[in-house]
Amino acid sequence: MSSPQLSWFFRWDVASVSTSVARTIGSALWMLSAGWCGWAQGDQPVDFNEQVRPIFNQHCVACHGGVKQAAGLSFVYPDDASYIVEPGDPDASLLIERVAAEDPEERMPPVDHGPGLSPAEIETLREWIAAGAEWGQHWSFVPPRPSPLPEVSNPQWCRVPIDRFILWRLEQSGLRPNPDMPADRWLRKVALDLTGLPPSPEQRERFLQDVAQRGELAFASAVDRLLDSPAYGERWASVWLDVMRYADSKGLGQDGRRTIWKYRDWVIRALNNDLPYDAFTRQQIAGDLLPDATMEDLVATACHRLTQTNEEGGTDDEQFRVEAVIDRINTTWLAWQGLSFGCVQCHSHPYDPIRHDEYYRFMAFFNNTVDCDLESDEPRVAVPMDLADYGRARVLDRQIERLQEELWRDEFSLLTDADLWRPVVEMEARSSNQTRVVTQVVDGVAEYRTQGTVAQRPTITLEFPLPPGVDRVTAVRFTGLPRNEERARIDSEWGWVLSHVRLELVLGDGAAEELKIAWVVADEP
Repeated sequence: MSSPQLSWFFRWDVASVSTSVARTIGSALWMLSAGWCGWAQGDQPVDFNEQVRPIFNQHCVACHGGVKQAAGLSFVYPDDASYIVEPGDPDASLLIERVAAEDPEERMPPVDHGPGLSPAEIETLREWIAAGAEWGQHWSFVPPRPSPLPEVSNPQWCRVPIDRFILWRLEQSGLRPNPDMPADRWLRKVALDLTGLPPSPEQRERFLQDVAQRGELAFASAVDRLLDSPAYGERWASVWLDVMRYADSKGLGQDGRRTIWKYRDWVIRALNNDLPYDAFTRQQIAGDLLPDATMEDLVATACHRLTQTNEEGGTDDEQFRVEAVIDRINTTWLAWQGLSFGCVQCHSHPYDPIRHDEYYRFMAFFNNTVDCDLESDEPRVAVPMDLADYGRARVLDRQIERLQEELWRDEFSLLTDADLWRPVVEMEARSSNQTRVVTQVVDGVAEYRTQGTVAQRPTITLEFPLPPGVDRVTAVRFTGLPRNEERARIDSEWGWVLSHVRLELVLGDGAAEELKIAWVVADEP
């Protein structure tokens, strides 16, 4: 009779109609258990991933792998090792010649590297080559397939298929299954696994009464109640959030606060609502690109705004923009593929068949972001506190976006229509704080420039008459000029900051009337 804590895990897998975040746990355990048994019956051909690749990994790839490829030989990539193997002819294969060599100067691996291959390992390589030397696809990229159920001495002990693999492995090790644990102890283990919390005394008593009345059906009901508990999402969200490097601060330097906890709550809801895994993936990686993206979709994309950043003065914006891109690449592969991708950033993977240049091909998917080490944390999303307001807030967001687009379209037309503008040809300039300014007319347009040392925070006043034929002014354009136009074409120069603008209309009697500024448009941020 098998232990109940295994049965309900598998029950999720066979009962689930669609793959989902919560239900994926069951199938994952099934695959892991099947692979862990390593069970086979009868005479089987040599399996490359199970029998040959481990030999290469143990004895060869340290010198002939993805990083070091001594003699141009790599056991990670089949094409790079083809010249040492003659499929179907072990005796003509350089691989067998070197690993079976009696001369220590010829033997591989070298004596100073470690012990040579055992006779059994050499025979495995010979059988593999004799059978055609098929290089199987890397095991981590091979889709799992159901394994045939092994024969066991006591099939009555098994309640579900996975129990056969467990019992078979126990029998291979000369062990016997433990007796069933008491029902209340089982409930405690399951509750801790699913919710991170032990059952209350009242829950324990109700469960024991249910077991006495309904037997094994009570176990399934207990699991369903725990899965329906809000604590289930809170418990298992912590696992995902750790992988996604969730934190409420930015790390590094000043370690400033980061308001991103709405993403944490989204993960909890996704688990508690049994969000399908494909949607769980799509919303986090590209939720903002979905058609008619909802507020939930936008919040989900915060998974890739959890990068560390440094807001200390003097940091390089582009450096931390690229650092964020790299972090997203590595996190995406670790979270969704279970693969450490970071090493490929500097060299080809030492064990997995991923080459160095493939890292930067994948980088292109993320290398169009603009967030870096700026304190503003742009781009940002305003999220309502109440989940019930998400839909209405998204409608308002779209209305604002549409109005902003219309406004910017009008502004762009205003800026680019040369017929609407009249140049200022006469201008008087003066400055406070002893800063010297001079004016000149270049190509029919008045300019002013400072000369010598510029005092701190000078106030510069420009006075000019309205151009001929202009009786109504709707906009004023100010263009900042470089000190050296030729150099500015190829390199940046020390700039200046315009912190305040005041416009006044001087009437005929000398009275000044301040003009209100409706909005400001900058062609550079």
